[in-house]
Amino acid sequence: MTFFHFGNCLALAYGPYFLTYKYSGMTEYGAFWKCVQELVKTTVDFGDVMGMSVVLSRVPGAGHIKVLITGLGWAAADLLLTRALPLWVGARGLEFDWKYIQISLDANISLVHHLNLALLVWLWWRVDLAPPVRPIAAVLLAGCVYRPLLPQVLALLLGSQPAGFTLLAANATTTLCTALIASHMFITHTCG
Repeated sequence: MTFFHFGNCLALAYGPYFLTYKYSGMTEYGAFWKCVQELVKTTVDFGDVMGMSVVLSRVPGAGHIKVLITGLGWAAADLLLTRALPLWVGARGLEFDWKYIQISLDANISLVHHLNLALLVWLWWRVDLAPPVRPIAAVLLAGCVYRPLLPQVLALLLGSQPAGFTLLAANATTTLCTALIASHMFITHTCG
């Protein structure tokens, strides 16, 4: 039974990465090894934002493919280097524990976060981005960089450390909101 729990956690954590790669059209661009090159990156801070901008400038292809390659590579590195070992050791244990489901769900949130971050970096370096939109992109970019501070902010607001699923919901909500705004900026200011 514990092996099935481990398999479920792996499928929940790694499945979206595989599906994003397989069905986004990245296979046509030979992007697998470009994604593998990004596996050396794990954390997202301003140094990583600069690294993402370098990667985005060197990846050939359309803008959305550049964003997918960079974001998926960065997210896969984060997944492999921060979540693989806890899932391997813990989810195979004798007891069921919700924290491994939370780790797997957090990996999916992280995928959206890294894709969003790559999109914002790509938007920031666009020459044709409208000047009124540039500050919005900068604020969203800074928000993405400082997203790991969310637990401390929630602890201050709530007066106590947030529980696992509360923190997961807060991360998902902020990630989804910034992703929707960045996607809207991408669609309205670069596609039409």
